[in-house]
Parts: sequence; structure tokens; C-alpha cells
Amino acid sequence: MRVKTRPPAKGADFAAAVDLYDPAGAKAATDRWPADGRRPGVAKFPAALPGDHWIVLRAAGADAAAGGSYALSVKVVPAKANLRRRGGGDPDGGVAAIPFPAVEGSSLRGTIRGPVIGDLEILRPDGSTVPVTSLPAGDGGRRIPPFLLEGGTGGFVLRVPATGPLGFDLKVRPPRRGKIVESGD
Repeated sequence: MRVKTRPPAKGADFAAAVDLYDPAGAKAATDRWPADGRRPGVAKFPAALPGDHWIVLRAAGADAAAGGSYALSVKVVPAKANLRRRGGGDPDGGVAAIPFPAVEGSSLRGTIRGPVIGDLEILRPDGSTVPVTSLPAGDGGRRIPPFLLEGGTGGFVLRVPATGPLGFDLKVRPPRRGKIVESGD
């Protein structure tokens, strides 16, 4: 995230102070991150909690009351470890459970290899379940076309009814969204 400011008049002391809040409401970074950054903003910040982070911009400097303008640019790079899950396993009680972390609004797609015998479903972080549309693939496996994940942020579980060992390759694409909420307060 970078912030460029323009003072209301040449030579005025105007800047934008930046605060970054995590989904739990705690201030995660302020003004510059890392602290030795050349400009106000947050660079390469490792978000520990999934969910919505809030950016708060405040006018700073001796001439802050006179106002000014700013341009905010934000780039979010998801952790590669959270984008893809590969593996395999045996079903327990006729159902294989494949856990994966995701943020609400993400898209899931992938393939299941092995003797799938029924419809797939997702257990959401809010405790509800929803069927997943899947298409047949070779050897009784299934292909999951892009599926929108809803029902919370955190640990999702893909449930696959099967009669034997399965292999899976899942890809999670986080939502590409940004909200700017401006307030005079």
C-alpha cells in the first residue's frame, strides 16, 4: 500500500498518516511498515489473520486542517501456501474430509482422483453444509469447476464420499475486492 499526498498549497505541511487494522480490530501497522520505510505506507506486510483488513488515513502535518488530496494504491498478494492443496488419503466411514483455509468470497476449483461414489459437499466455517457441483472425470474421479465459497472465513472442509483412496488437487483463488470507505470523522 502506498499513499501519495498533495498539499492544498505549495509549501504547505500536509501528509497522510496511515493505520492498518487486522480483522480482530487491532492496529497492525501505523504510518510506515517496515519502520524504516522511505514513504508513508505499508510494504510487504505479512497478514497473520484471514479476513478484511482496514486502512485508515488521517490528515497530518501543521497544515492538516487546510486539507489536501491523496492517492492510495493497494496490492494484495496471497500466500502461495494458501492457494493450492495437494495430497491424498483414505475415506473414514465412506467419506474423505479435505480441510483447507479460505476467505469468504474465494473461488475453489480442482480435481479429485479415485473412486468417488456420491455428491461432494463443503462444510463451511459457520457449521452449515452446501453441495458442490462437480463433473465426472476419469477413474470415477471428479472435476470441480470454479465454486464460490460463502459461509465465513477460516477452515472449510471438502467432504468426498468414496470407496477407496483418493488423490486431490485443489486451488483457492482469493477474492479480488477492495472497498474504500471515506469519512470526515
